[in-house]
Amino acid sequence: MSEVLGLLGLNFRLALPSMLVSLVLINVLFLGPLVMSYMEGEMFASWEQICRIPQSLWKQPVWMRNYLVGPLTEELVFRSSIIPLWTASHMNPQLCIWVSPTIFGIAHVHQAVSRIIRREDKVKFILLSTLAQFMYTTVFGWIAAALFVRTKSVVGPVVAHVFCNVQGFPDFQKAVSYPRYLVWLAFLMGLLGFLVLFEPMTRPGVFIPE
Repeated sequence: MSEVLGLLGLNFRLALPSMLVSLVLINVLFLGPLVMSYMEGEMFASWEQICRIPQSLWKQPVWMRNYLVGPLTEELVFRSSIIPLWTASHMNPQLCIWVSPTIFGIAHVHQAVSRIIRREDKVKFILLSTLAQFMYTTVFGWIAAALFVRTKSVVGPVVAHVFCNVQGFPDFQKAVSYPRYLVWLAFLMGLLGFLVLFEPMTRPGVFIPE
């Protein structure tokens, strides 16, 4: 049983290291948006706001879906189930990292159909926004899949998923209203920092137990 749980990324011994490593990396990647939040005075929540989170989750099912149920179930399906199944069929884990997220991206495309049926907007705009969502979710899928394969735990991807859902897609248009060099430097440093730190931080034996 423990071997099966390990394959599914449910090894509790790896849960905390996976969570901490993933949190550090995803915060580095989102350095630009975090700097923008800091400049708006929205980065740090008050103790009162933190205490209201459980109540808000319970009273607003959409929050529960977006910030708890959605990330947990999607990571269990698209990372914890698909990747071990593919690797068990002798598929290269690195190939799984690049290919499996396309399924994750496609799974978000169905929303375009309902939006077109309800005529929420022009078809062209809906298709373009859906394409952007597909690309964004696929990129996140690459990150989550890499975290799953490297840390051997689904906890890290779940935490990263929750973080990304809370932050939302970076508002690049809004970034131009801030001191340009500071914000764009933060975006660039975040991306470079993530790329530089990812391999050593997820290397077995460094922060992740072998």
